[in-house]
Amino acid sequence: MTLSVCMIVRDEAPVLERCLDSLRAVWDELIVLDTGSTDETPEIARRYTDKVFFMPWEDDFAAARNRAFSYATGDWILSIDADEYLSPQSVTAMLELKRTLTDQVDYVRVGFRFSGQGERGEMMREKLVRRARKPMWKGRVCEYIDIAPDWRGLTRRDITIIHDKLRVNDPGRNLRILQALRASGDRSPRTLYALCMALNTAERYSDIPEVYAQLMAARESGYLYECLESYLHALKQLGRMEERLPALSLLLEIAQPTAYLCCQMGQWFLDHGKAQTAAGWYTLALHTPCREPETLSQHPGYDSWVPHLRLCRCYAALGNFTAAWEHNEKAAGSLPDSRIIEQNRRVLRKHLTRGDSAIDSKQQNQGGYRHE
Repeated sequence: MTLSVCMIVRDEAPVLERCLDSLRAVWDELIVLDTGSTDETPEIARRYTDKVFFMPWEDDFAAARNRAFSYATGDWILSIDADEYLSPQSVTAMLELKRTLTDQVDYVRVGFRFSGQGERGEMMREKLVRRARKPMWKGRVCEYIDIAPDWRGLTRRDITIIHDKLRVNDPGRNLRILQALRASGDRSPRTLYALCMALNTAERYSDIPEVYAQLMAARESGYLYECLESYLHALKQLGRMEERLPALSLLLEIAQPTAYLCCQMGQWFLDHGKAQTAAGWYTLALHTPCREPETLSQHPGYDSWVPHLRLCRCYAALGNFTAAWEHNEKAAGSLPDSRIIEQNRRVLRKHLTRGDSAIDSKQQNQGGYRHE
């Protein structure tokens, strides 16, 4: 198979070479669509390909990505941004994928990780698609490839795209576009979700509860979990954490529980000193799927190391330091180099050596045990 790498860029000179150098061994064709750079981005791109095209920016990511896709001639298309790159291990896996991929697959999900998030893990995203399927992007912001129900997918967890943005060229862009969409009458769940995220980024927390209420009123489960994260953060910033439990309970009524939601329930009880009840929710998270089928992302880790770390804290608060140690070590299987794991080990060793039956309140309240 042949692979076309398609990119849309604008003022990406600081990161473009890093991206292209990581992909050089992978592509058979490189398509770069520039939407109005004022720096050296086009000149850098021309060092790697003669297929550099231009298009005026129209506040529409899907339109730009579809234009870039229209220039591709390869059997498959990989969509990637300039502030993303592949590790050497992922390049090797990608080359192996190129050798084995057949027309029995229509799209490929690969790992996607934000560089600054470290222990939070990664999500899976559809980044490769077979050109014969005539893939189209949708969404002016938070755009996505429209995957038809009959398309056959493949997941490759050994390939990870790392997102490492060094700067934000236009920090108000997404919010501006989304507010215009909302003003035009767009109340789709995806737009409401994206608006919550943009408002959160802009620290406009007081506007988030209203948007979240609109999404809840629609009773659309697809993006409820996505929007929930921004909503809970807004409540915390607004000092309205008392509203958290009713929101979580309502969500449990209208959608299937996920590991992420179970962990949020556990966190509420843990924050209110109810470690035993919290432990029940975290244990449930270990046996609950990471995602509700219609959501965008999987909230990785919420069915594994996240509840294990928090069960460590729960059992320490309950005086069961042996169980706390066991859960901390289970979390270590996913986070072998974590500072949190090592800190917990140091604290737990003291209690296990002394044979303590309970954690003192000062240590519990001041963070002797870490879980995030």
